[in-house]
Amino acid sequence: MMKRSFTGTILLTMFLCTTAYGGEKDIDTLTYAVFPYLPDVGYYQEIIENRWAEIEPDIRLIRAEWNCYKDAAPEGIDVIMFDAIMRDKIIDSGWIQPIDPAAVMESEDIFPFALEGATVNDRLYGIPVFLCGNFLIYDQECEALAAAEHITDLAGMSGTLVINSEDPSNRHQYIIEMLADTLGEANPSMDDHAETDMELIDRYLSINVIF
Repeated sequence: MMKRSFTGTILLTMFLCTTAYGGEKDIDTLTYAVFPYLPDVGYYQEIIENRWAEIEPDIRLIRAEWNCYKDAAPEGIDVIMFDAIMRDKIIDSGWIQPIDPAAVMESEDIFPFALEGATVNDRLYGIPVFLCGNFLIYDQECEALAAAEHITDLAGMSGTLVINSEDPSNRHQYIIEMLADTLGEANPSMDDHAETDMELIDRYLSINVIF
């Protein structure tokens, strides 16, 4: 039976966190803003609101709009959802407050590295939510992969490189991650025939696979 190893890159990680403008003890409404680039924002909001109504029926959720990439401070919004790459800017700007780790429900179900990514100076600044990611699945016992020392050593290995990717710009990243994971080192290099061989690899990676 084929052994498979997994390596993944989270493209978009969101943190759900109270802002510096909320936090009243006795409230009957809570204003929140989800990430504006969700595939179906309205459907996502319905899920949040239905679940919230089960847990906190006496506090009504009010929808708001806020874009972490271009909007200023989220004034008047109690809870925001933002891209993890904006974490330091948002914290340094004082736009959010840390939360009590004990208040995170079922925290044992969250990947430890995700919680670490939401922690700054031993203070938790949000609850991580994975929205999308690239995951690479490969045969850990593949001889060609084990013997490769450069990215382009795999040129012509159509049976080794089959990746489902609609975006060609991601394909080189997948190769690098697969080799780095197998070799146990970062940033594997290319050989002298890099340009021609990378074109070969690109053609193989154009194959679409439905899992």
